Amino acid sequence: MDIFPLRKDAFVVKVLAYNSAARGTGQFVRGLKLAATIVSAFGDARCALLVGSNYFPRRCPANTTIIRMPEITKTLNGRAVCRTLSVERAFEIRQATIRSVISEFRPDVFLVDSRPLGLNGELLHSLQAIRARGECKIMLILRDIVDQPALVKTRWRDESVYEAIENLYDKVVFLGEESIYNAAEMYGLTSFGNKVIYAGYLGDRVTHV
Repeated sequence: MDIFPLRKDAFVVKVLAYNSAARGTGQFVRGLKLAATIVSAFGDARCALLVGSNYFPRRCPANTTIIRMPEITKTLNGRAVCRTLSVERAFEIRQATIRSVISEFRPDVFLVDSRPLGLNGELLHSLQAIRARGECKIMLILRDIVDQPALVKTRWRDESVYEAIENLYDKVVFLGEESIYNAAEMYGLTSFGNKVIYAGYLGDRVTHV
């Protein structure tokens, strides 16, 4: 099953990816690997990565643009912090950037890494607008090991993640193998079976594109 349900001979495939992480480089590197895979699979593909990190990669995949948003981190007690701006202003700029990129880039696929509604819900209105227009596939990218299943299910219920998956997302893509770890069952997603895809483990490229 293809992760990206688009014809490979389409004129241009445009994929926008979002990740909010400010600490570490894991999500950023994952986004770069996904972009490289997409460009390899779809010859005329164009990718844009919305990132919340100041990490600067040594190499960027072909046909890929990186758009940085103000970096916001969270303290151990969950408080949002921005070193250069007030948190309120930082979120305003981030949301405006997200809206502007979606409007100008007009992606065919929007990939959301790890946070279904974005940091502090900053994606919600943009996801709703995309869904209302119906011109773009929205996919949630998750590692198979997110956290302890009970904690994940409680957090997702509290944060209305299940409603978001039902109403806003076309697919949930686990980077793993169902035979090794049945993430959909562990995290309470069995009722969304038609939306769940296991893409294999992400090395240099995703194997099931």
